[in-house]
Amino acid sequence: MFRVLPEITSVGEMIFDPHWATKPHADAAHELLHVIKGSMVLTYPAGPKFRAESGDTLFNPAGCEHRDVFDLDDELDIFFVQFKWEHAGEFFRQVDNRSLKNLPPETDSEIRRIFDAMRGDYGSGEGDRAVANARLMNILLLIHRAVTAPRPGPEAGGGKRKRLVNRARAYIDRFFRNSIRLEDVAEDLQVSPFYLSRVFSRESDFSLVEYLTEKRLGEAKKLLAEGRFQVAEVARMVGYEDANYFSKVFKRRVGCPPGIYRRGQNPT
Repeated sequence: MFRVLPEITSVGEMIFDPHWATKPHADAAHELLHVIKGSMVLTYPAGPKFRAESGDTLFNPAGCEHRDVFDLDDELDIFFVQFKWEHAGEFFRQVDNRSLKNLPPETDSEIRRIFDAMRGDYGSGEGDRAVANARLMNILLLIHRAVTAPRPGPEAGGGKRKRLVNRARAYIDRFFRNSIRLEDVAEDLQVSPFYLSRVFSRESDFSLVEYLTEKRLGEAKKLLAEGRFQVAEVARMVGYEDANYFSKVFKRRVGCPPGIYRRGQNPT
């Protein structure tokens, strides 16, 4: 399968238009999407949905109708590679987007490194195209090897990852009122931010940032229900320096602005 290089037909950073979030579409070539910033949900008519955040990679096989769902208010930056490959059918019978969510951290790190190299060095010359095709092949080979390799037993590494997630949750539960970042949690646990984010998402089915947000909003709802604090005060008390941003996040997650929520809990 890997004796014939894929042929890249298009490569670059994608600018998203709201059209792609509302209407299903299909691409003539196979597509590899690597999220640089933001998050999106790749949705197919038959029902499967695949969420991707910064550092994640997804596939779109040629001809598969899909939608790229994302929040129009958030910044989304994706590096895409469209390609043709005579062995793609065989490859996609063994690799799908579900398997991409379970790649080993070391494979993820290597793939991200290759994408960074491609982003900084893709041109239109014959030599440029040859190098890009070889890098794409490297990515495909790394993914295939990780997906088809024998899996270790359920206890191998699983307990260590669960302990790391529990320690991350404990850190957030203790310090969520402060202005903390993923990097702060990772530094305290002495792991890389990328590794912590990856392990947390796999073990929890939601991201560390989402856990932090839910923790803050849960406390915010309690404080608003008491009726003793203004919205700006509550925002600061749960770790948000910008009250306007807090209100935006609260409305998106809860369904109404914090001021209205406060009045609803305190009708008198």
